[in-house]
Amino acid sequence: MRRIYLCVLAVALVSPSCANLFSDLSVKDSDNAKLFQAKLELDRSQWTEAITTIGTLSPTLQATADVQTLLASAYAGRCGIDMLNLINGVSQSTGGLLFETLLETMTNATLANIDDCILAETTLNAIGAPAARTVDQNLLMTFVELGKMGAILNFRADLSGDNKYDRVNDITWNACNNADLPQHDAVATPPVPTNLYIQCLSCTRVFLLQDPL
Repeated sequence: MRRIYLCVLAVALVSPSCANLFSDLSVKDSDNAKLFQAKLELDRSQWTEAITTIGTLSPTLQATADVQTLLASAYAGRCGIDMLNLINGVSQSTGGLLFETLLETMTNATLANIDDCILAETTLNAIGAPAARTVDQNLLMTFVELGKMGAILNFRADLSGDNKYDRVNDITWNACNNADLPQHDAVATPPVPTNLYIQCLSCTRVFLLQDPL
């Protein structure tokens, strides 16, 4: 069996189609080479570099759902979303304090982080409605919405800057006060209820479309 695998590998390496692949990657200005570079940058958490590289792809390739998903992933990464941290935070939260958990997970959030979450959301929405997106795309949207809410709450509600809502130093923050939670964040961004609605739609599609156990 090992000999068969080695033979198949050898044939693949010398085949014209495989040669074209390596040749294309060696041309740094080709779409394949740029896309390969963007994926490497994503793997290295080089979010801005990946966004820039994706922007140099041909318009046709940029418009594909796969590339748009990569772009959304880069925006989500630059927003500060760490899927593993979000999963751990939400799973370990007690008393149903979801918003406090999200605030504590999206540490040291800035307006730039919030804007990147919005860009990730916009990019995924442009692919299509939840029913038209893949399981992975809807799962990414779920994390984007959670991260976006956390970034907004961390930036707005954590008055003491310690990445926690402690009900002592932050007790004066009022979500119903426009000065504490501007309309841009509470409504036009869109609102938290809409965030939850989008998250539920995406999450529902994940569970509906995933392969049965």
